[in-house]
Amino acid sequence: MEPRVTRWIKDNAVYYTIRWTDFLHLEKHRVNTAVPSEAGVFELYYLDHANTLHLLDRRAVYYGGLRHVLREIADPDARKAVVFFGQSEPNDRLYVRYSLTYSRSDMDDILYFFSYGQMKNPEPHEDSGRFTHIYVKEISPRSLYTLA
Repeated sequence: MEPRVTRWIKDNAVYYTIRWTDFLHLEKHRVNTAVPSEAGVFELYYLDHANTLHLLDRRAVYYGGLRHVLREIADPDARKAVVFFGQSEPNDRLYVRYSLTYSRSDMDDILYFFSYGQMKNPEPHEDSGRFTHIYVKEISPRSLYTLA
């Protein structure tokens, strides 16, 4: 199934379904061939030495598309991932998964939903203001779901 965000609206509530891609090793040439130049949301993970994935960040990408932003993070010469995400680990242990959506407002709602539940983020992302209730369901090929 295509990695895409869908939504269903009932009254003042919105129900999003996020179909994630499988995890992709964040390597510049792999990004060039596997990631589309479309808008969407992505999650960046770090694989530790015990082979456990740790969520580093979740972002929305609109202008430039996912390919452009992920290629910048994956570029070993730029070292943007190390600086951008404050990690001292090498970029070659980064993994990403993404889902496509063209609506900036939907991206805002999704990031709000996830940021609101994270204790380490005292200031949640701002939602679109269109709905009073936001619900998110994740579908992942490997049965890994984000605990917000």
